[in-house]
Amino acid sequence: MFQEIIYILLFIAVDLVVYSKLNKTEWVNAKQFKLFLIGTILLILLHFFNLPFLMPMRTFSGLIFFSLFPLFTYFWFTYFAVKRIHRITTPQNENFISTGLKVFSFFFLKLVYAMTLIMQVSIILSLIK
Repeated sequence: MFQEIIYILLFIAVDLVVYSKLNKTEWVNAKQFKLFLIGTILLILLHFFNLPFLMPMRTFSGLIFFSLFPLFTYFWFTYFAVKRIHRITTPQNENFISTGLKVFSFFFLKLVYAMTLIMQVSIILSLIK
């Protein structure tokens, strides 16, 4: 059970760092981000050795992939959805489009982070025997 709690805390931290960097909240500065990135890469490399106290690599790699899902969603929203919305914007509907973008970005982008964390936690908890 202790191992699962550590992994849950790890993935909460990973998701918060990804959220902080993509949404420019400045919760994590550049030096902290580099240290966190180095630590995460070292942890990923340790999983390649299949140490008995670590999660199986197959499960861990799936969870890491889930951490990349908000990144892919952010780039899709920023570079494809917003460009298309701005293409149809006219002076008459500019306020409507602006409000729509805010609502859509909240419900779509912010909830993707919550959905990702819920999936990761449920997978980690399913490993408890």
